[in-house]
Amino acid sequence: MEHIPHIAEDYMDAEDLFIALRAQFKASAHVDFHGTYSIEADDLIESKAQTHMLAEELWKVTGYRFM
Repeated sequence: MEHIPHIAEDYMDAEDLFIALRAQFKASAHVDFHGTYSIEADDLIESKAQTHMLAEELWKVTGYRFM
């Protein structure tokens, strides 16, 4: 079977993306989700900390832990 690349849907913000992601997890056991949103750069938060915060939010929404 040929792999067809997915185009990520752009969301206004994290909340919109997480709402759509949560809806997909509730609708099906198989989730194929591709989404993006822009984040303003914040000099007070290191990239590593920002990535950790995003991973925590994804865990809350999906129940999956990314290590």
